[in-house]
Amino acid sequence: MKIIGLKANGFRKLSAVELKFNENGITVIMGDNEQGKTSVLDTIEYLFRGKTMVNDDIIQHGQEKMSAEIDLDEYTIKRIKTKKTDRLEIVNKEGFKLADKPQSFLDRLINDLTFDPFPFLNKTGDQKLKFMMDFLKLDILDLDEQIKQTEIDRLVCGREGKKLGEAVEIEKVEPLAIQILLNKKTQVDKENDDLVEKARRKRDKKIEEAHSFNKIQRRLLYDGETIANDIKRKESDIKVLYADLEQLKKDIAATEKEKIELTEKQKIIPEPKQEKNTDIPVDQPVLIDTESLSLDIQKAEETNIQAAKYQAYFEKKKTITAKRYEYDNLTTKIKSLRIDKIAKFRETDTGVQGLEIREDGLYFDDIYSENWSDAQGIKIACDLCIAMNPKLRAVFVDRGESFGYKRFAELETWAKVNNIQIIITRVVDSEPKSMPKNTFYILEGKIK
Repeated sequence: MKIIGLKANGFRKLSAVELKFNENGITVIMGDNEQGKTSVLDTIEYLFRGKTMVNDDIIQHGQEKMSAEIDLDEYTIKRIKTKKTDRLEIVNKEGFKLADKPQSFLDRLINDLTFDPFPFLNKTGDQKLKFMMDFLKLDILDLDEQIKQTEIDRLVCGREGKKLGEAVEIEKVEPLAIQILLNKKTQVDKENDDLVEKARRKRDKKIEEAHSFNKIQRRLLYDGETIANDIKRKESDIKVLYADLEQLKKDIAATEKEKIELTEKQKIIPEPKQEKNTDIPVDQPVLIDTESLSLDIQKAEETNIQAAKYQAYFEKKKTITAKRYEYDNLTTKIKSLRIDKIAKFRETDTGVQGLEIREDGLYFDDIYSENWSDAQGIKIACDLCIAMNPKLRAVFVDRGESFGYKRFAELETWAKVNNIQIIITRVVDSEPKSMPKNTFYILEGKIK
């Protein structure tokens, strides 16, 4: 569709404006600042977008309402707005009104660049890249998230590897089977303990035998002393009995008899011998030498300390190697993900020849977007607008005075080749003496 004509009254600065547009090429609306040039473009945008761009200052000051009408080659679009109402009407060439979701119908005629074809001139490189990705619905969030997470993992891995430091190499030492030596020493110690215990038991037996012998001898001595004492008592009794011999003859005879019996009994008791010494020393056994075993154990312990140091070095070296391997793998993964991302960009058709999406931004003919000239940006924006395939074959450019004669001619040629209408505003200080073709001059909201 093309725009054939526009009527507007009461829209901001415009008063009873009526325009006919060039259907293939450029239509220029020129005038000084604050005269209503931009209001012409705003009126057309309002007719298509309606409430999405409405504000309270859209009706010309002093007016109760505004009206605007645009004539397409297939439809007529009309809006009338008051302080309280906003009425949209779409009529086809046969005079039938489009009643079913008219705003949705209009939204399908335009795209995001129709009324703002130069986002590249006003955005940073990153913003231009995001605009293109949104425009092409290019979703790399998952890849970016994987790259970001892998970079975080690699950073953590690198810090862990740095903390490990370097493994200081030491001589390899094999550990010795020290337990065998310890078991052997334990066995020898047990044998020596058995020998000592056996000697102690032997001594205890001898002491016990001496005590038993001495006990018997003390009993014999006690018995002898007891009999001797009894004899003395009997002798004393005899003296007493002799004093009363007459009366005690019988007693004397009996006592004499007892004396004889005791004397005979005394004769059969053996003479006690001298007591034996009970302070018997222990016969010291010949113990097995464990000094050589202790030296072997000491050497084995020293060897095992060195072996443990080597094992710790080996484990640390293995850990460092594994951490470096992990870091290298993460680096490879990041490179692979970036290659996938770049491949996804390369596979994406921007719709504009020479325009590429790269990981760091947009490029046109190998020129980074931040280095594009205004004219390049405009051409790319217009090409993108066409690539979005709008049904309305029109592009609107505000402040086109930045175009030089050569660039303006190139833009007009581009519009004709691509069958596009370009409606452009330009600032001029005064009305030109001769009005070029397809050019309008606006003064105080009116077309002259």
